[in-house]
Amino acid sequence: MIGHHFELPGALAAVTNRHGGVSEGPYESLNLGDHVGDDPEAVRANRERVAVGIGVDRLTMADQRHGARVAVVDRSNAGAGHAGAAEAAAEFGATDALVTAEPGVALAVLVADCAPVVLWDEFRRVLAVAHCGRPGAVLDVVGATVEAMAEAF
Repeated sequence: MIGHHFELPGALAAVTNRHGGVSEGPYESLNLGDHVGDDPEAVRANRERVAVGIGVDRLTMADQRHGARVAVVDRSNAGAGHAGAAEAAAEFGATDALVTAEPGVALAVLVADCAPVVLWDEFRRVLAVAHCGRPGAVLDVVGATVEAMAEAF
């Protein structure tokens, strides 16, 4: 399920693979995207498996739209998006990067042909993830994420 993980001083970055989930057909097996036509119950079960696998209750996931909007995650909105696209859109609509300084909060991005970017400020203990495809690169989502980290913390 966890294909690779990288232990940072005070944080963990993990990349999932397609193994260990319950999705069937073209989404087999560990599909985490509920916007592609997979059974929503299977996606929720897969997200639960990943959360348990990394030791958290919920993943925090945004409504990714290939833009440069960044949201700060705190205790009040940690875990939003885990239940699905509607929850992600309600809390983090049209957002492609998440930033937090809350210990134990799992930030997640979904990628296919885009790049997942993980940023970690060891001094301030701030973690960020960004979904960066061609549109996000043109709009400088990574630069916007660094700016949000600096402004918020």
